[in-house]
Amino acid sequence: MILSLVLSVAGIQAQQIPSYTQSSNYYIAYNPAFTGIKKNFNLLTDYRQQWVGFEGAPVTQSIMLDSRLWKGRLGVAGEVVSDETGPYRRMIYDLNAAYHIKFPDVVLSFGASFNENKTFWDARLVSVHNSQDPTVDRNLVDAKWIPNANFGILLHNDRYLVGISAVNLLENHALFYTGILGHSAQVTLKPNYYFNVGYNYGLNPDFIWQNTLIAMYSSASAIGLEYNLKLNMKKMLWFGLDIRLGDALAFQGGVILMDKIQIGYSYDFVTIPLNSYQKGTNEVTLVYKTNLEPDSRYRKNNEFVHQRYNLF
Repeated sequence: MILSLVLSVAGIQAQQIPSYTQSSNYYIAYNPAFTGIKKNFNLLTDYRQQWVGFEGAPVTQSIMLDSRLWKGRLGVAGEVVSDETGPYRRMIYDLNAAYHIKFPDVVLSFGASFNENKTFWDARLVSVHNSQDPTVDRNLVDAKWIPNANFGILLHNDRYLVGISAVNLLENHALFYTGILGHSAQVTLKPNYYFNVGYNYGLNPDFIWQNTLIAMYSSASAIGLEYNLKLNMKKMLWFGLDIRLGDALAFQGGVILMDKIQIGYSYDFVTIPLNSYQKGTNEVTLVYKTNLEPDSRYRKNNEFVHQRYNLF
């Protein structure tokens, strides 16, 4: 997840794709094939403050509306994300669609999304060792639009899931400060590839263990691995542990109200050397899910032949 911004001979790297600890609520951010696999109206908001106390650390705010249509065969979603890291900020406007092919005990989904990224660079927020450095004009402010696309495939039922996806598939870029001698710059959105698997287990349907593993690869960064474990208790409470290999250890929990509203909170303990300069990461989510039409129109209580669980 690396952003390369070249200002003349200077280089800057930053987190490019927003990261979410409570990713089990927000798989659509990594794989558009998850669009419309739940109830037929889903609203999610997320606020994530990364590396508290570290100046210029990432702050991400998201809102997403997701829906099932055509008796569950089609999913559509819209998403707006604000992601800010120091002098660099992106507004992402994303439209998703997925087609679901129903088999007796599994669903095969194909998803795609198109997004416009409005990318801002504010050199007034750049810290330099030498304020007179001629390679950085700290009065320059610029913004560009960068279109891009994502694609994903998902095979799932109530017990397991397998998915593969590509984000920033087009590898588009934008040129900043064009026409300003000595201050040319380029931002390139690098493709990121995801593979995720999940397995749900529980002897008692009131206590369900959700296990998920996500692997990410990008040419601009090392392979990343993330394991998430959640215990769902009687459709009322959930607790979880998230491990990002070589990065962080996170604890999370939440409550479910009336089987429609979920409030979640997570806290990350950073395990990289940066942990001496920050106070962890906070993330808060609010999710609302409901069927606007009777269940019989979009999904039955038991959608799969061998269904065991009904998760939020």
